[in-house]
Amino acid sequence: RMKQRMQAASIDMYVGVADGVRDHVVTDLGVDRRRTRTIHNGVDVVRFNQPAPDGLRRSLVLDTAWPLALTVARLHEQKGLEHLLRAAAHCPDVIFAIAGEGPQRLELERLRKQLGVENRVLLLGHRTDVPQLLAACDLFVLPSLYEGLPVSVLEAMACGKPVVASDIPGTRDAVVDGTTGLLVPPADPSALATAVATLSRDGRLRERMGRAGRDHVRANFSIEAMARRIQALYDELLERSR
Repeated sequence: RMKQRMQAASIDMYVGVADGVRDHVVTDLGVDRRRTRTIHNGVDVVRFNQPAPDGLRRSLVLDTAWPLALTVARLHEQKGLEHLLRAAAHCPDVIFAIAGEGPQRLELERLRKQLGVENRVLLLGHRTDVPQLLAACDLFVLPSLYEGLPVSVLEAMACGKPVVASDIPGTRDAVVDGTTGLLVPPADPSALATAVATLSRDGRLRERMGRAGRDHVRANFSIEAMARRIQALYDELLERSR
């Protein structure tokens, strides 16, 4: 911590990917807020706006009329996936698919069996077709306990999918509660299940939130928007140096 504070004296500007990261720099490193900025991550809105390949949804959900909730995350306790599995136990009419690998896999497999949801919670492992998986799902769920700025949420919204996620710093930067998705308290399977059930049963609500999320990402979280903000910051710093 002392080394970080010493280094801070020679840094012109700190940039955080979310307001929570910026707050951490101010509070924990003692940096003057005037020497900090938030510049959100950007995503490729074109890449995450494509139709799902034929047969992909059916390979995940035998009865394609069932709602499909997708999570893309490392299998780590940070992502709160045990709470997702417990929520799934209270959503008997929803299929959950989790794409990702990590150290918590065996623990999640045991919990999935214990809860009796093996047939409705799919552990897909590492995937290289995330844009296609997003196109095939009905909603996106990320129950993280803490985040910087979750790019997976931005990608889901770029794909026009409504999001259910934890009401935590970082995620709160991305999701507009009630407009582009639903935010719930972290580590609360009951609230998570209620939000998932709300979206899974209301196709019009999903469509409305999905459109709002896509527009929100295009306006505020595209690669182009990120580049413009970085360029503006460089111009500001260069002007100061003159």
